[in-house]
Amino acid sequence: MERICSVMDQSLRTCKRFVHLDLKGAPPKIGYLIELIHLFADLGANGLLIEYEDMFPYEGKLKILQSTSQPSYSCDEIETIQEAANTRGLEIIPLVQTFGHLEFVLKHEVFRDLREVEYCLGTLNPHKDRGVSLVQEMMQQVMKLHPESSFLHIGADEVYMLGESDESKQWLSIPGRSVHQLFLNHVIKVAKSLRESFPNLKLIIWDDMLRSMTPDTIKESGLVGIVQPMLWDYSPTLNVENTVALMELYNTAGMSHQWVASSFKGSTTVHTCVTSTQRHVENHLQWLKVESCLSAGIQLQGIALTGWQRLGDFNFNYLFGERFNLYDHLSVLCELMPVSLPSLASCVQTLLHGSFTEEAQLKVVEKLGTVEVGDIVQGLRLSSRTSSSFAGVKLAESIVMLNSLLESSELRYLQNTMFVRGWFTPYHMKKKTINPLIAHQIKAQAKLLVDTVEVQVQEVKAEMCLLYSDSTVQEWMDQHVTPALEPLQRIIREIDGVLFEMGLYMVLDDQEVKHGTGSVLRENMAELHIEPTKTGIIEQNDHCEIRGPVSVRLPSPTLVIPPVRSGLSSPGVSCSRAVFGFPMKSNPTSPSSDASEKSGSRWVRLNVGGTYFVTTKQTLCRDPKSFLYRLCQEDPDLDSDKDETGAFLIDRDPTYFGPILNYLRHGKLIINKNLAEEGVLEEAEFYNIASLVRLVKERIRDNENRTSQGPVKHVYRVLQCQEEELTQMVSTMSDGWKFEQLISIGSSYNYGNEDQAEFLCVVSRELNNSTNGIVIEPTEKAKILQERGSRM
Repeated sequence: MERICSVMDQSLRTCKRFVHLDLKGAPPKIGYLIELIHLFADLGANGLLIEYEDMFPYEGKLKILQSTSQPSYSCDEIETIQEAANTRGLEIIPLVQTFGHLEFVLKHEVFRDLREVEYCLGTLNPHKDRGVSLVQEMMQQVMKLHPESSFLHIGADEVYMLGESDESKQWLSIPGRSVHQLFLNHVIKVAKSLRESFPNLKLIIWDDMLRSMTPDTIKESGLVGIVQPMLWDYSPTLNVENTVALMELYNTAGMSHQWVASSFKGSTTVHTCVTSTQRHVENHLQWLKVESCLSAGIQLQGIALTGWQRLGDFNFNYLFGERFNLYDHLSVLCELMPVSLPSLASCVQTLLHGSFTEEAQLKVVEKLGTVEVGDIVQGLRLSSRTSSSFAGVKLAESIVMLNSLLESSELRYLQNTMFVRGWFTPYHMKKKTINPLIAHQIKAQAKLLVDTVEVQVQEVKAEMCLLYSDSTVQEWMDQHVTPALEPLQRIIREIDGVLFEMGLYMVLDDQEVKHGTGSVLRENMAELHIEPTKTGIIEQNDHCEIRGPVSVRLPSPTLVIPPVRSGLSSPGVSCSRAVFGFPMKSNPTSPSSDASEKSGSRWVRLNVGGTYFVTTKQTLCRDPKSFLYRLCQEDPDLDSDKDETGAFLIDRDPTYFGPILNYLRHGKLIINKNLAEEGVLEEAEFYNIASLVRLVKERIRDNENRTSQGPVKHVYRVLQCQEEELTQMVSTMSDGWKFEQLISIGSSYNYGNEDQAEFLCVVSRELNNSTNGIVIEPTEKAKILQERGSRM
């Protein structure tokens, strides 16, 4: 029978909307978790589906299940979570896995014999009474700490390799038995045992193991009336017709009370750091279509908006002949909650309004104070035009900025550039030889990228440690930052090693390294000044001299990087400000006491105008004449108070403190475009950092001069040269000329002669030859470049 879908939907707009908290990875500190619960209520949720796993305070023989990387939530904290939810009208449904996805249990040696098969850590052997008793005890302990909950979700999804153990094969050898019956028998046994202790408790299971069963198989099993199925599909292209047919099948089997599950984060790929809001909104739009096509007999109980914290690729993987969707205890961390809150807000408002209408968009802006939503086809953009104030916003912004750097083509493909592939191949490493000039160019580019990322990494760490445990911070960094930086760091190490073997130089840990008769003088090496410009060029203005067995004058390396607003982006993410255009405002989250500064610690926490900054004493003591140096020394003449967390109180604007702190960290002046340089100057003078005051004044003066001269224009020249001329020409460039690109125009190599490959070298310089009618003659070196260019 053909069914006509109604455009307007009512049920999903009025039913229960549960936000799924997946605590198997990156569990928030209790203070931040309470803030999130209040925010979920503000966004329009009316329930929580909490999957504790190893963060639950199991006791007795189950205590081994508690997390070892960080303390599990205590019984008092579990009670605090429920109190916070109750005050905001949020119903709590705990989720305890009882069949599949028991990795956090079966990974332990003491429970190893309870696995269905040795190599599958997630599936329980249903034939062993000790295994059934184990999950029964887990459910009992969880429900005793949740006496007000009327529902319990018992999982039972993705029970891979079921039927593969010797016991299962023996059981299945009897005619008439099937894997379906094996699954149903275990679920019914577990459910009935729990109902004996909690007769009024309603049970929910994931539906995927039921999908291939017939209505008669489900009816005859006795499952009907014991559990309610929760259908899950997180795809933006969810098949509406097939999903409706499946829900009708369950209804035919007698399971009229049904739940559905969508996703607001954690259902894309394993390495995702930034949530695609558009993808998840489209998933909810598909569920709205499903609901509008259901028959009257289906009683939709509610929807769970899942927020997975660990996952495998959503695409199917073929292992052992089965299709796997891995959302398990052992996979990597994906998007953290702060980055996903705009997606959650958009998805909830889509459900409440029946579509992602303009009114729904305005509600998101009202709730988060940050979102400027564009055409749904073009994606969702978060803008800095309005203030942002939701819990964790500073971490969200920092992660998006860092992700843009990590996903940039310049960082990911440096090893495939012309210089690396042409002058530093495995052959060169094996032979321990390289052109020192090219080596400097490669190393300068690699170090520039690494240093740029490291600056942002420190900002992310400082914010993340306020909301998450140290182990979570380290895990996230190891999984998402280290793999991106390691290739660059390896290139730097290998270049240093080759140059050392050649008797030139090697630098380790910023220390002077003696070799032969020469030495590397770090103070003579050029400082790389990082500042994205409209043209996307990051440049080093000064030459540097390397002293060793040979003395050479190295060119100023020019690294071409797309500007922040047009490049440095990952697929689906235009740039950091295009996705999270959040201004740097005070994070309402107060750090918990366990992150406070300890006596004698090298770390210092500052409370600047209500915003917390975390850094080291070494950083703050860079300038011995500064206010911050005196603060670290706890100068008795300096009247300074601390707040309840032990952070130094400084009554200054935190917006301008970021550039101050970063300057002390790495000696570079980096000011975001939306910050006034005069504001940074005022703060530099207040903190009495003389060198920074000079730099900011020079920057202001240069900008004024540039403004008075009008827009900067560039002149480009293309020089033709042979291979033997290349290094000399690049190394002798000055007078404002900068290397832009090298193009090979072929080789005339022939056996028996000395013909060489030819190149086109593109160079540029600012064009400013006329000021107030006075014509400035080009220098002699500029004339030489012009003469060379005339070959073309």
